[in-house]
Amino acid sequence: MKKIIFALAFLPLVLFTACSSEESHQDNPEMEQVIVITRWVNNDIINGFPSKTRIVFTSFVDMLIAVDDGKDGLGAFGVKNLEFCKYTRRGNKISTKINGKDVVGDIRGDIITFTYHENGLSKKIIFSQIKEGSR
Repeated sequence: MKKIIFALAFLPLVLFTACSSEESHQDNPEMEQVIVITRWVNNDIINGFPSKTRIVFTSFVDMLIAVDDGKDGLGAFGVKNLEFCKYTRRGNKISTKINGKDVVGDIRGDIITFTYHENGLSKKIIFSQIKEGSR
């Protein structure tokens, strides 16, 4: 009887470690798109002037937001020039705080749609992934 109980106790270990990493990767869709060291861009009009804001995910928890073009260095999220942020990721969702705003991003392929609230209004900002070799 003790042998049967012992075998049953270790059965979950065998079942959970039996999957290869390839099978786990298929069961885990968020792992299909690793965002570390990827670059994203938003081209928008802010206060009547063209603005280009880039995001670079520099690690699994850090991101950089840089305003390339914009009047007085003003870009998406109200960022001026440059800001470093921490983020967390669960599946296709990114959570962060940018320029004092709680921001949630939704990754869908080559697009991240960020949503936040400001002055009682829900705002969305869309970023496209910058492909290698393009600016």
